[in-house]
Amino acid sequence: MRNAGRLPARERALLDAYAAFSTAMYGSEATDSVRDARFVDAQRKYAAAVARDSGDAEAWYGLGDAYFHHTTGGGPDSTTRDHWTKSLAAFNRTLALDSTFHLAYSHKVQIYQQAAGPNAALVLDGETLRSLGDAATRQAFQGPRLTAAKERARQLAVRDARAWAAADPVPPAYMAVAQAYIPAYWDSAAAVLDDAVRRLGPDAGLLPFVRSVVLVRTDASRAVASVHDALATSDSAALTRVGGSDRFAMLMATMQVAALGGRLSDADRAGRLAAAVQPTIPGAGTPTSLLVQWYGAATRVAAGVSTPALRGTIDGGLAGLDRIPGRFGDGARRQSLMVPYVAMAAFRDRKYVDMMRRWRGADTTAWPEVDAFDALLAGDTARARVAAQRFPSPDSARAASFGINAPRWVVRAEVLTALGDTRRAVAMYEVIDPKRFPDVQIFDPSPVLWARSLLARARLYEQLGQRAEAAAAYQRFAALWKDADPALQPQLREAQAGLARVRDVGPATPVR
Repeated sequence: MRNAGRLPARERALLDAYAAFSTAMYGSEATDSVRDARFVDAQRKYAAAVARDSGDAEAWYGLGDAYFHHTTGGGPDSTTRDHWTKSLAAFNRTLALDSTFHLAYSHKVQIYQQAAGPNAALVLDGETLRSLGDAATRQAFQGPRLTAAKERARQLAVRDARAWAAADPVPPAYMAVAQAYIPAYWDSAAAVLDDAVRRLGPDAGLLPFVRSVVLVRTDASRAVASVHDALATSDSAALTRVGGSDRFAMLMATMQVAALGGRLSDADRAGRLAAAVQPTIPGAGTPTSLLVQWYGAATRVAAGVSTPALRGTIDGGLAGLDRIPGRFGDGARRQSLMVPYVAMAAFRDRKYVDMMRRWRGADTTAWPEVDAFDALLAGDTARARVAAQRFPSPDSARAASFGINAPRWVVRAEVLTALGDTRRAVAMYEVIDPKRFPDVQIFDPSPVLWARSLLARARLYEQLGQRAEAAAAYQRFAALWKDADPALQPQLREAQAGLARVRDVGPATPVR
């Protein structure tokens, strides 16, 4: 900025506006009121720039960016939606002046995606964002009109993401196209990523790994094969240069894709790659290799491997998290709740139940399956039956639009199996739908637990005398785990034996 006075008037004005924007974005020491004032200052300066020259695409982009990032509480009931409406107008003007200004596409796509979310309170009305938190908007957008508004926002996200990829064919653009199809059209998202990987070749960055995560929802066997291929051709140095805050989480998610197919060696490779690409936790300096080791142990346990060494690794990590003070520790524990959850189910120890209850803190959301499992561990089947009556209905879960957390449905099924309610246990397993798994997380064992649920439900179908259903589940599991690592071969052999058994023409003995 020392030599800014030597610049032409336009460049000097844009540099001054960007300086105000930058302090608002990156001035971590600022209070909310100071941050708001800085954003307003940046908006004022960019508005002055476009007033001086309404044909300046860069100034229009700066104005849109200043409104886009000026969130005031993060919810649709705040002035954020009004800022995003102004942001959309500025970005539209940017692209009308210069259709190759790809930075504007990325923000527009994000806004449209937010408005397209089936459970989001934002609604796109023309190019104006409205909130279902307002009574007038709720009255105006109901039933088919709300559905149409959400679909229109999704289509606009796809349109602009494809325009971005055409103007600048880089991995983030193709990623935006794929995300615009999610969660309604997973097959389309997978096709986009197939095309991107083919077009970009060695420059595809993380896209081969993203593709494997998407394929879990559409073609599990292909997902397992694609992550194997991605790991075989990966270059940690190239992935490090890609940058982005989501690299570590995405690579950790591919651990679960590998485990889905019983390929624990591939899961280990994915973990090592994640640690190589991001060696430390930003802001903390903690080696990510420690997280990889811990989550890797939890992944093996979720896959059905139970050894004292794995339990020791898991317990050591849990104890370490318990010692982290303050809000950072609270956040880290909430993020890792599925680890003691998996440990509870695998090691059948009530100490993990107590830990989960502590870690959840003020969260009072009912987890009746944990109460029921705890009752079983205590030998109190009467209390377990009472808790099991509070399990959600499979039919209502299938009809709802929320995501499916596989570990919770598996534990519900295991509780009901232990209580002898075989048919209801099968119904719990059948709810688990990969297309409704949560977004990418550092540790979510849903894929591998879904795979193992196929074997569990095959056993139950066989007990019920439903040979066709048992055969289908045994066969699907055996196909998924055909290349399982040696430690998991006993489960594969059980499935193969079960398949041969239920294909026998002898009479079935159903459980009533």
